[in-house]
Amino acid sequence: MQMRNDAMKNPAHPNDFLLYGKVAFTGGLLYLLFTRFDAQQASNLLNHTHVSALLMAVVVHALVFLCGNLRWWLLLRHIQPTCSFSDTTPAYYLGLFCNNFLPTGFGGDVVRVTYLSARNHEVGKLISSTLVDRVLGLVVLLLTGLLAIPMQNIFSETERQALLLLTGAVLAAMVLVFSGWLLAYPTLVKRFYQNGARQSALFLKIHHIMSQFLHLIRLYQQAPWLLLSGVAFSLLIQALVILVYAILGDSLGIELPLASYFLMIPLVMLATNIPFSLGGLGLREGALVAMLVGMGVDYQQGVLLSLLYLLVLWLTTLPGGLVLLKIRL
Repeated sequence: MQMRNDAMKNPAHPNDFLLYGKVAFTGGLLYLLFTRFDAQQASNLLNHTHVSALLMAVVVHALVFLCGNLRWWLLLRHIQPTCSFSDTTPAYYLGLFCNNFLPTGFGGDVVRVTYLSARNHEVGKLISSTLVDRVLGLVVLLLTGLLAIPMQNIFSETERQALLLLTGAVLAAMVLVFSGWLLAYPTLVKRFYQNGARQSALFLKIHHIMSQFLHLIRLYQQAPWLLLSGVAFSLLIQALVILVYAILGDSLGIELPLASYFLMIPLVMLATNIPFSLGGLGLREGALVAMLVGMGVDYQQGVLLSLLYLLVLWLTTLPGGLVLLKIRL
């Protein structure tokens, strides 16, 4: 009776059901992935894999995160010059580490903003720089994936249309954010006031937040070379991730030209950003295996490549775990 009363006093939060759903979805994807997995054949493949290839992949992926940290730091420094590279580094790696376990691929962004805001950095500037950082990376990824879609025969017409719509939506959002239309918002609101509109406290608060945010976005709009540098870093990051997959694939005996990875990996990375699983786990592996099999690669090799990349990813995010351990101590 007491347990029942406690349950009634503490009803489950809707976010709890969402988390449980994502855990179940991730588990289901992994289960389906391993139903056809042959452990003996996988063991034989791993016996021919050199440790040097794995170490090289770890080094290249470490460069991926170094470039990502540099991109964010440059964007943040533009609007907050007092923020040093040594400030952003622990926050960035903490976000990467937490991304492995959070219900969405964007949860690490919240973690790094929270980390730096607790150390007296302005929240608005942190959010703005993180948003621009994320948009630049995602747009480059979407554009590359968009170019790859017509060259892939493993998608149905409906799936291609859905991917094209997603790409168009993100591009439209970016154009809106950096265009004069959105930056004209304060002027439009001023006219709204002059027409005698009612000014509620909530409306004024939202208007204040929007005005501050758009002021920061305007600062980025006035620095095109900075945005182009962000795009260049995004292209380099994507190329390095593709190189990691190619190194691991070659070590497993997967005979695919490098161009095939340039067509395939952006779509895998896009699937990772869909917020249906924990940190993209299951979606990333399933998308990779599906496309590899569609290109004629053996299923066991595809699964092993997905697992080796996951291992490399986790190894290169370990510095974030050390930051988390330091915080807790």
